[in-house]
Amino acid sequence: MVRLITVAFCLVLSATAMAQEKTYTGKVEVIDGDTFILEATRIRLYGVDAPDVRQTCRWPKLTVRCGVLAGDGLRDLTLGAVVTCVQRSVLADQTVVATCTAEGRDIARNMVHAGWALADVKQSGRYVPVEAKARAANRGLWRGVFVLPWKWRAE
Repeated sequence: MVRLITVAFCLVLSATAMAQEKTYTGKVEVIDGDTFILEATRIRLYGVDAPDVRQTCRWPKLTVRCGVLAGDGLRDLTLGAVVTCVQRSVLADQTVVATCTAEGRDIARNMVHAGWALADVKQSGRYVPVEAKARAANRGLWRGVFVLPWKWRAE
């Protein structure tokens, strides 16, 4: 009897979790390096942070609009692809924070791998090893000097 009650309780918890796990699928309209519109919903990638579109970075002998470049990187990863996002949370402004894939590939991971986004350790440590490799290879933002996106926004 106790086992039956335990199994029933677990099924109820699973059903509740699945009901809260909303999925979005389709083509996206990129806003910046970690945000896009999908199914008329503003979605921010879970576990990463990318520069704001107004943010610049200093590369050797050159100042670049790294926020624009990060957005271009996200556009390259999602252009023509069917994107699927699984909601993890919703921010106060109704932006959905989600884990997303393009044709089965983890978009946030690829943004960090290319150096256009940073691991957001406040949300997850999942992309920290990927960021370390991008940094060691001087990819994307790591080609030069930049202010961390969360510090840039705070200034």
